[in-house]
Amino acid sequence: MTLSLPDLLRPLDVETFVRDIWNHTSWLGQQSVGVAAAHDILNLSSFEQIVAALYRPGDSWLQLARGGRRALPDHMVGDDGLINLRELYAAFAQGETIYLTKAERLAPSLSRICRAIELELAAVGIWLRQAVNAHVFLTPQGSQGFPAHRDEHSGLVVQLDGTKEWRVYDRTTEHAALRSVPIQPGTVDRDALGAEIRSYTLEAGDVLYIPEGWAHEAEAQDAHSLHVTFRIFSLRWSDVVLKLAARHPALAAAVPRHSLADPEALARALTAVLDGDAFRAALPHLLGAIASEHAVPARVLPEDGLRQVLLIGAIHLETALVHRAGAACRVFVDGDKASIAFPGGAVRGPAIMEPVFRYVAATPRFCPRDLPALPGPSARYDRVEVARTLVRDGLLRIDTDRETGTDEDGANDRGAAARRAAV
Repeated sequence: MTLSLPDLLRPLDVETFVRDIWNHTSWLGQQSVGVAAAHDILNLSSFEQIVAALYRPGDSWLQLARGGRRALPDHMVGDDGLINLRELYAAFAQGETIYLTKAERLAPSLSRICRAIELELAAVGIWLRQAVNAHVFLTPQGSQGFPAHRDEHSGLVVQLDGTKEWRVYDRTTEHAALRSVPIQPGTVDRDALGAEIRSYTLEAGDVLYIPEGWAHEAEAQDAHSLHVTFRIFSLRWSDVVLKLAARHPALAAAVPRHSLADPEALARALTAVLDGDAFRAALPHLLGAIASEHAVPARVLPEDGLRQVLLIGAIHLETALVHRAGAACRVFVDGDKASIAFPGGAVRGPAIMEPVFRYVAATPRFCPRDLPALPGPSARYDRVEVARTLVRDGLLRIDTDRETGTDEDGANDRGAAARRAAV
């Protein structure tokens, strides 16, 4: 079972979380996930198996931390490129936190949760500048991996095993001078914050939300701690402005001569560009292009995709198809072209295909025969070929539960026989 964002936020619903908590305050969900589900995500044994299988783990995969992180020493990696477990055990016994980055690439359970978070935030209007990822931390008792610091992302911390004490410094009560400057990630001087401290004790199954830029630190005390942080990168105005600058000729032009010596003149020149008719006319199209880039996740999740490729030739008009797990899609129309975008790419066609793409996007389960006709008596397209393309590219898969049964009239399902022949 894949945990969803509502599972992580229980008893809150996503809309309430976004309205009352998101970017406003820290929040603790006691037993939101529960002990059993937390252990299913990752436990000490499965974490060790992942670490032991890493090839060249020092290449930005595995780090150590005690009062700050450091690269994995060369002597901890054997000639075969794998971690020397005895050395790792010794470092852990001496108080080092074992810090695994990009864990969603190594654990399918984490990959699926990351995708669920992305899709459910998108559904309530939260845009992301990059994909949600997962970092895992194993800290021995009585140890602290990192000093007080800020992150450039929001965090959903799920306690997987053991316990950990967290201190979160309320950004709304920081010194005004600190609140008035852009967030800088990294270590902070806790004595200079002047902020209210919120203390949380996390046990297995608990979830802690920390807004982007809120200083925090954590320490394992009487027990070890294994937790995963799902890192969520909100799209910022600065990200949008940078993308606009790369797309509009006026913003790519050189700064006027002598203007740096006259800030007021520089301000007038920049305002003239931003208020100009050309920029204003281009802005909706530019923002639409940026929106399309962030509309769906970039990567296809593995879900029996190789077998689906083998079955493509067996797809016919009555084959039952469903959306693949984590495969959100969105339809765009630009002039005489229409496209349906989904993780991993897009399928494009003439604008007349828009109702077909919208049907696919809105219908989680259908057969190729169900795809709508095109307007006009002479407009035709190959429904089976469209379905095969969307299966091959990763948006759809054959609904094996339906295909292995029988049709409603009791006849043998032809798709099941063809699928067995293809395999």
